[in-house]
Amino acid sequence: MSSQTQPGVAGAEEARVRVKELYRTRGVDVAEDAKNFDSLLRDRFAGQFRRERGTLLAAAQQGLPTRIRRASFAAGAHHVLLAQLADTLRDEAGLDMSSALWVTETFAEILRPELLSPAPARESTTRMEPHAASPEPQIAPPPTPRL
Repeated sequence: MSSQTQPGVAGAEEARVRVKELYRTRGVDVAEDAKNFDSLLRDRFAGQFRRERGTLLAAAQQGLPTRIRRASFAAGAHHVLLAQLADTLRDEAGLDMSSALWVTETFAEILRPELLSPAPARESTTRMEPHAASPEPQIAPPPTPRL
């Protein structure tokens, strides 16, 4: 999972930074009370980042921060876990997938940074024989639309 820059694209990273600061000053359970969390976000965002605030609040109302904090996962399966959490949030809160991924990654980055570490490289079980340089792959042009 790559770091998403949705929902408001330009303000997404700044909103993420402000939420991190909110968690740093208020503690890991800051989003447990959604009404209080909304008030804190309104203060912290000072009228900016409305879309991000709505996305963060929807996720808090659905218990996403608690799910992330309590999640257990098999080694190397953290990307699957984040995708499942985002998909569940999309279904439960009616968010588009890019917003669900953004907010899931935001809370994971704050609460469980190890969930965002790159997936471990897997060792190949097949033996690759060295060979001469292969030609560049050919990319076919897109099909012509029918009118």
